[in-house]
Amino acid sequence: MTIESIPSVGSDAGRPLWSVMIPTYHPDIQMLREAMAGPLASGLDRAKMQIALVDDASDVDWKSAPLMTFGQECRDVGIEIHRFDTNVGLAGNWNRCLKLSRGYFVHVLHQDDRVWPDFYDAIVAGFQADPKIGAAFTQHAFITGEGQQIRCGHFQTKTAGIVDDWLEHIFANLAIQCPAIVVKRAVYERLGGFDTGYRYCCDLEMWQRIAREYPLWFDPRPLADFRQHRGGASATLTRRSASWLEVNRCVKEGARQLSAPARRPVMRSFRRYTLRWMIARARQAIVAGDWRGAFAIIRAAALIVRPNDVYAVMRRRYDRAPVGRPPDRPADPAATQPANSLVDRLDVFPTRSGPFSFRRHAALRPTCADTRYTRSRGRSVFLGR
Repeated sequence: MTIESIPSVGSDAGRPLWSVMIPTYHPDIQMLREAMAGPLASGLDRAKMQIALVDDASDVDWKSAPLMTFGQECRDVGIEIHRFDTNVGLAGNWNRCLKLSRGYFVHVLHQDDRVWPDFYDAIVAGFQADPKIGAAFTQHAFITGEGQQIRCGHFQTKTAGIVDDWLEHIFANLAIQCPAIVVKRAVYERLGGFDTGYRYCCDLEMWQRIAREYPLWFDPRPLADFRQHRGGASATLTRRSASWLEVNRCVKEGARQLSAPARRPVMRSFRRYTLRWMIARARQAIVAGDWRGAFAIIRAAALIVRPNDVYAVMRRRYDRAPVGRPPDRPADPAATQPANSLVDRLDVFPTRSGPFSFRRHAALRPTCADTRYTRSRGRSVFLGR
C-alpha cells in the first residue's frame, strides 16, 4: 500500500463548509463547464463553497485564446485554478485535491461528470442525520458522452438511510461512482489519501477503507451523472487485462481485513458480479471492433473466475454477500456542528445564465423506473433496457 497522509487544515477561521475539487488532465472544456455548473447552481452560499480545478500537468497551451477566456470565466465566479508541472497520475492528482481542499466536506468531482443542483442538499441531509457518518452518496445515472441517459446504478432502495449491506454494495458489487460521493475531510485526515499503488481502482480501495471504519449514508435519488465514453479513463483502462487483475487484487486485499465468516461469500459474490461486468465489456469491445480489448478481458476472466462462477452467471444466480452491521465509531469533532449551520441557502440561483449555466430541463432528470431488473435470491439484478 502506498497511502499518503492528508494534513489537517490549520485554522477554522474563514474555512468553507464544502470543497468541490475537480481533477483535470487534458479536459474537454464543454464537459468541464458542465461539471462546474452543478455546484455553481446549487444555491449554496459561495463564501462557504470552495471550487477548484487541479490540473495534472496537461500538455496544453494555457495562453491560447480559448483557455485564457475560460480561465477568466473561472476567476469571475471565484473558481480556483491550480496547475502543476509534474504529472503524478490519477491517484496522485486526487491526493493533490485532498491536500488543497479546505472544507469540512470534500467532493472530488471528475472533469467529465456532473451533479444536479440539489445534490448537495441530499448529501448534507445524510451528514445531519448521524454525526458518525463518514461519507454520504446518492444514486447515480450513467450517461453517454453527449449526455444522454443510459441507465441508473444498481443499488435499489426506496428510502434514504445508513447502508446496512455495505459488504454487498462496496466490496462484492460496487454501487458508488465518484461524482456521487462526498467524504468528510476529517475521514481523509485519519485514513490517508488514495492509494497510489493502484492505477485503476484507487477509488474502490478508498471506499472499502472508509466502509470498514465508518457508516455510509445513501440517498436513492439519481443526483449525479457518470459519463461513459471511449475517451474516459475508466473506458480506457477496462480494455486492459491488468486493470481487471488489479480490481481482483484490491478486493482480495480488502477482504482480508473482514471477519473470517464474511470473506468467502464476499469473494464469491464479487467474482460472479465481475464476470457479468466483464461479459458486458467484452461484448461492447467486439461491437466496436476492438478485438484486442475483448481478448484482454477474456484473458483476465480466465485468471479471476472459477468454473462454478461461470455456471452461476449463466443461470443468472448472484449470491448475496452477508449483511454486516455498519461500523460504530465516535463522531468526529468536525461533524458536531449545529444542524442549521451546515447549509446556508441563497434565495436565488446565481448561475442561471452565463458560461456555466445549468441548462438541463427537469424533464430530463433520470429515474430508476425505466431500467429492467429481475429478482435473484432476494436482490435486484440489472438486465438492461
